[in-house]
Amino acid sequence: MDPAWEWHVGDPVGLGNDVGAPEVPYMGYVKRPGEDEEEIEEREKKEEEQRKRNQLINKSKQISDEAWELNREGRYNDALVFINRALEYYELASAFNVKAIILENLNQFNGAVLYYNEAIECDPKNETYKHNKAACLINYCYLLISPNNYNEGLKKIEATLEIFQEISDKTREDEAWNLKGNFLEGLGNIPEAFKCYKKAVEIAKDDNIMKSTYKENRDKLLKFIDTSDIKCPRCGNEVKITDNFCLRCGNRFDMEIKLIEKKEPATDYKVTRHKSKYSKYDNLNDTIIEFYED
Repeated sequence: MDPAWEWHVGDPVGLGNDVGAPEVPYMGYVKRPGEDEEEIEEREKKEEEQRKRNQLINKSKQISDEAWELNREGRYNDALVFINRALEYYELASAFNVKAIILENLNQFNGAVLYYNEAIECDPKNETYKHNKAACLINYCYLLISPNNYNEGLKKIEATLEIFQEISDKTREDEAWNLKGNFLEGLGNIPEAFKCYKKAVEIAKDDNIMKSTYKENRDKLLKFIDTSDIKCPRCGNEVKITDNFCLRCGNRFDMEIKLIEKKEPATDYKVTRHKSKYSKYDNLNDTIIEFYED
């Protein structure tokens, strides 16, 4: 009898013939139909590599979960030590995401963005990682509302709005539009700032506090803007410059914003934050765990 088909201690019972030879591959030694010795050796080599890889992945996930718990407890430096160790075992997308969140909690925003990028590169279809990156950029932009940082802030918030175009979760997109208005207003671009504030008002449907702030930012620019003779190009109805569409026919159109005179832009715009939402994506279980921080 071919030794490869002999029964060995530890083989399952009831899966073979009357002498106990299994009919299914078991523990890597059973020949498969049509396999020669080289093919068996190559298959066993791949199976061993996969087994070792799975061990590293499981170890990485275990330590990453410990890092996440430390992060939730506010022990960010300890969490960073653990997540670095997890990534030494295996570079999981979820571990990159956790490291990014920890760095963000340590106010290391540039580093956080880099690791969100790593997570997205590992798992390009994962919208949670993209949304977390967008939220991180928003948090960073609040620190850039000062004359010396308007240009940098504008670039970052524009990158944030590009992310929102790619994902279905629009949470905090209204903040991004309001921030863009802040930066444009600071740079003296009143017409475009006004449009951004209008957009923020339009999409902040379920947050009356935030919507009130956006309206205040929008309306204080009206003194710089010519609000006369705005008519709907479809039906000719007069439209208020603060409206987003014609109330008669429902037509949406791009209103031309004209300044009535040159004045220094106001600098008393309001900054109001949502609660920050962080999400941890579990690749193996396909679940999303969300946490909120004040």
